[in-house]
Amino acid sequence: MLVLNLVLGPLMAGWPLPLRLFVTVVLQVGLMTFVIMPRLTPRIARFIYPRSSTR
Repeated sequence: MLVLNLVLGPLMAGWPLPLRLFVTVVLQVGLMTFVIMPRLTPRIARFIYPRSSTR
């Protein structure tokens, strides 16, 4: 997410702070929800959903 801030920072330098914050948050949440986490979840599934010891 730091990359997003580094890329967008210079482009939004003259924008009011609330608008910059809104755009950054919307993009970060969208990327995390629809791009990053769907690809990351299968890779860390055994940590997220450990097998039960009662089975």
